[in-house]
This record gives sequence, C-alpha cells and structure tokens, in this order.
Amino acid sequence: MFKIRILVGYISLLLIGSSTLCAQYVTQASAGSIVINGDIEPVRDALNYFSFGVSREYRNNVFLEVKAGFGIAYGLNPELARTSAEGGYLVEEPYGILGARAWYPAYRNSHLMLDFGVNYRPDIGIEWIRLIGGVGLGLAKSSRSLNLFGPDNNFYNRDFSNINTAERISSIKDYYDISYETEFNEGSDITPHVSLQLGIQIRLNENLFLHFEARHHATASDYLDVVKFRDATQETGDYDSVTMISAGFSGYISQNDKNRSADH
Repeated sequence: MFKIRILVGYISLLLIGSSTLCAQYVTQASAGSIVINGDIEPVRDALNYFSFGVSREYRNNVFLEVKAGFGIAYGLNPELARTSAEGGYLVEEPYGILGARAWYPAYRNSHLMLDFGVNYRPDIGIEWIRLIGGVGLGLAKSSRSLNLFGPDNNFYNRDFSNINTAERISSIKDYYDISYETEFNEGSDITPHVSLQLGIQIRLNENLFLHFEARHHATASDYLDVVKFRDATQETGDYDSVTMISAGFSGYISQNDKNRSADH
C-alpha cells in the first residue's frame, strides 16, 4: 500500500508538471525494479525503485535531462562465506564479529541517485510510438547494511549446503529476518557513475505517453554490494554496476501546443 501511494504521488506530480511547465519541456515519473550487479547475487523485486525526471529539448530531438531516483536493492549469496581469519573474503571490520562462523552474505542498499544526461529521440515515422536513448553522468549515495543476526540477536547457524541452489536461496530467505541491523561503512558512501538509458514511449493522448525504460549505471565503487575481495588478500578488481527497469508516464508540452492555446 505504501509503494502504491508513492507511485500515485509521482503520477500526480507528473500531471501537474506537464500542465504548468513552459514549452519544449518533458516530465517523467516511473517505478520499477533495481538490482546491484556485483559479487553477491542480487535479489529481484518487482517494485523497489522510483524516479522522476525533467528534460528540455535543446535542439531537434536532443534533450537535456535531470533525473533523480531512489531504490532499495538487496543481495543474498547462496554460498557460505568466511572471515579473513578463516581464509575467506569477508575482510572488512563489520565482519570481524563473526569470528570463525560462516555466513550466507545478505545486504540491503538504500540507493539515492542524481543524473544529468543527454538524450536523443530519433524520428522513426510512427506517430504513436517514440524511442529515446542517451548517456549521462551522475552521483549516488548508498546506505548499506548487513543481516548478520537473527531476531533474538543470535548469529545465524544453519547450514543449507546439502540442498540444491534454487531450494537453498528460498530456504535462506525464509530463515533470515529482514532487520539488516549492522551498518556497513567501508568505502565511500558517494559514488560517481556513467549512465546509459534506452526507452520506448507509447502515446495515450496528445501530450501524455506510457513510458518503459531500462537504465544502467557503471560505477566507480566495488562496495555497493558490501564485498570487495575474492579471498583474504586478493581484491576482485571489478566495479559494481546498477541496473533499473521501470514503467511510468511522460508528459510533453511542445511550442506548437502553446501557440495553439494562445490563439484560442
């Protein structure tokens, strides 16, 4: 219910913005799924990401865009991991409390993004459908936390290695709570990124389009998924990336529309 209310609020802002902004502007609001691609397997959710953007046509079909987004990404590894004291890849300070215990890594990342991009909308000769793609630069702030303890403040101690991977993931999810009680502060909270996006817009009326979008952020951090090492001494050497798939609405106000309104 909370997520639905947020989505309705975004759509309301979109409709208000599209009716009040001056000519050659576009507002866009969307909701969807965010995942972090890294060393821990992402947990996929159908609705854990929201975004709102405003763009202006700079010249023929070229748009300058500002977009803000927020998502809560989760990760859960189906394989047991050990601390550096046991020769494993959990080398950072928050993992020291585990001692000699093994753990199925589980994290939450609250990811707030701001992006500045240049988009191009080619003329494909179909009036009711539009394609748009672009690139950009931006910053994101991550708040990361770990699920190290159960509801009674005890370490997780069950071993699921005797069942197949698919069943194992489901069993770990049922076993773990959702408290994510241990903060993870290694590495910088602020991460720069390069963004790529591709979208398709389907006309609903003269100025309102249904919008589907895929975005990918290549970041300069290997700590978005709270893991940086492959063993006690070697780093993975691979930066994490973020992928977002969303659907929403785009509202257009063109110069011709404004002139027609003035004539009447």
